[in-house]
Amino acid sequence: MRRAALLIAFLAGAIFLAAAGNRLVFANDEGIYVDGAVRILRGETPYRDFFAITGPGTFWLLTVLFRLFGVSLETARVLRALDLAAMTGLTFWIAARLGQRITAVCAALLFGALAVGVPNGLVVNHRWEGSAFALAAVAAGIYIVERPRWQAAAAAGGFACLGAWCTPSLGLLVVAMGAWIAWHPKLRRTAAGFAAGALLASAIPAAILAVQGALSPMLRSMAWNSAHYSLANRIGYGAMFDSPAGLLTSGTGVQRIATALLLFATLLPAILPPLVTLAWLPSVRRPRSPEFFLLLSGGALIGSAYPRWDLMHLLYVAPVFVILAAVWMERHVRRTAALFAATVVLMPAVVMAASNLANLEPRQRVETPVGRLVASPADARQLRMCLSHTRRGESLFVFPYQPMFYFLTATRNPTRYSFLQPGMMSREDEHEAATQLRADPPEWMLYAAFEPRYYLRIWPSSNPADLRMPAIEDFIRDHYAALPDAANEGPEYRLLERRHEVSSSR
Repeated sequence: MRRAALLIAFLAGAIFLAAAGNRLVFANDEGIYVDGAVRILRGETPYRDFFAITGPGTFWLLTVLFRLFGVSLETARVLRALDLAAMTGLTFWIAARLGQRITAVCAALLFGALAVGVPNGLVVNHRWEGSAFALAAVAAGIYIVERPRWQAAAAAGGFACLGAWCTPSLGLLVVAMGAWIAWHPKLRRTAAGFAAGALLASAIPAAILAVQGALSPMLRSMAWNSAHYSLANRIGYGAMFDSPAGLLTSGTGVQRIATALLLFATLLPAILPPLVTLAWLPSVRRPRSPEFFLLLSGGALIGSAYPRWDLMHLLYVAPVFVILAAVWMERHVRRTAALFAATVVLMPAVVMAASNLANLEPRQRVETPVGRLVASPADARQLRMCLSHTRRGESLFVFPYQPMFYFLTATRNPTRYSFLQPGMMSREDEHEAATQLRADPPEWMLYAAFEPRYYLRIWPSSNPADLRMPAIEDFIRDHYAALPDAANEGPEYRLLERRHEVSSSR
């Protein structure tokens, strides 16, 4: 079973890296982490030298990969491939402990397909690293149910805390697992091992930050996060950013059925948790069982996704519910009906994943400082526009939110803010960024004048009155002008140059 899990993990990671290792996807968050890792390579430290609201884990992991293999997008995607490999392999391993191998294969295939079936599933995000560590902790928890050993308990505590160093809200899983192990009569003697593993995984990163003078800034950042993040980022359970209503009312009857099946697969991360919880409610009468432990862990993982309970954030924590759903089907549904249900669920998910990985839409290759990338025509045009003017090491400020450009152009951000999220950042943050811009004006400005509805689509809980940053926008208007050949059609980013350099020869 261990060899099968490793094989599944290897195949998942290798297929992902081969298909999407150099695929450019302008997701909002990937640039935060790759740019942060590059800043660390330049001698900076998160929290102390640049703004960050998550744990340092993803920054550190990317930095290690960049040191080993060089700074490139493909190197960054190695981390995403490792996440996918670990989560897919662990999904199989856990499911195989509770059910048959064919059930475990279906669970692993379903999660792997869902994880890469959408464009945002291809990019680096701290939630993937946190979830991979969290699932490793859950797997160790399943193991100690069978064999109560302190070494496995220490691994469970260590992995759970490492997950929290990537995604701080995963501290909920540490608490839930620790409480369950301490309560469980059979496992109580392993509680010290769990605590030791958790303490070690907490103390070493904290000591590194303390030596760097970044521990206190990190704690202040977490306090800032608790005061600002939830207000702007709260979103309803299972939310989608685009309404599917139009998809279901167009096309022929067969096309509508196919669309409905694809939509159902897309919605599974939101559908499974409540259905699985209802299905496994009887396990509450057996709180020492591995099924109850998985249900408890799943509840903690769902809680860790708050306040962004949209489909993507629910996908990050989906493996536990995929496992429980597959095992329940095996135990309670006739083989023929279970096979039909598995086909109806798996086929659309696999089709979405294959389509996304096969990269069927028109693509262009772009040479960049971080490797030869494959991009859509629109993204390629915008990236070439930036690369044709900026040079490696020059200063650039991207406003309001697309830090991937710093990484792709190998330029330097003169402020401590890799991103400024309208509606979340405080006025103090805005004025600090504006002050740093005035003290060290960047040679280039990449600016997009988005309408408020653009921000409210992504962050619907934002206060509409806080979506403008006049201190920065006034600075841009007073000191920068668009290049004639660097203006894009529509509300896209425009490259601006400092006014006193407009007439100079390059």
